[in-house]
Amino acid sequence: MFASRKAVEDRCREVRDCYEPEMPVTDPVHHGFLCDLIETHCERDEKVGPGIRCFEVCVTTYGTRGLRILRVDGTRIDFSWKACLGKVFTPAEDFNAAARHAVMDQVLAFKKSCFDAGTVSCAVTGRPVSWQDSHVDHEHPMTFSAIVETFMGAHDWKGMTVKDGGNAASCVFSDPAHTKLFADFHRDRARLRILSPEANMALGNRRGPSSSS
Repeated sequence: MFASRKAVEDRCREVRDCYEPEMPVTDPVHHGFLCDLIETHCERDEKVGPGIRCFEVCVTTYGTRGLRILRVDGTRIDFSWKACLGKVFTPAEDFNAAARHAVMDQVLAFKKSCFDAGTVSCAVTGRPVSWQDSHVDHEHPMTFSAIVETFMGAHDWKGMTVKDGGNAASCVFSDPAHTKLFADFHRDRARLRILSPEANMALGNRRGPSSSS
């Protein structure tokens, strides 16, 4: 949730300016913001292609710094954030973004514990993965979308307002008590695992466009 198109553009510049050209976007909050952003691109399917491995900062043909996608097949394509600003998000979509931000600490702690323990392999393919070349997945049947939907069915989610998250998060819960409420709900139900980008995309395709890990 942002107050204006300018606020979104300012956030995009903030993310871009955190990295040097040719560097990947490594901060999970930045990555999540850009994932949400690219979903609203007018040519989303063409830009995403077979799936997103990561985002990178690049130098455009005009000599300015911009953003691009590194796809899972190794191809790259740049994109304009101005082409992502036409969609108006629904209250449910804003709630989902705030819920995802509420559990970011849990997701990061899980990923760190896995890599601190030694070599990490994709839970589906068995292929060794690096920190940058991996995703944290919510194992079926309690995917992230399923957890959010279960929570929404059990609580008055429409009374849980959200606000501009700052620090490149699209939105967060206005009340810290609501952040804790969802975080605790998630902690009790989520079964997390590490996946390669390819495995994560394959599962996403089987779940359908409305689902999320």
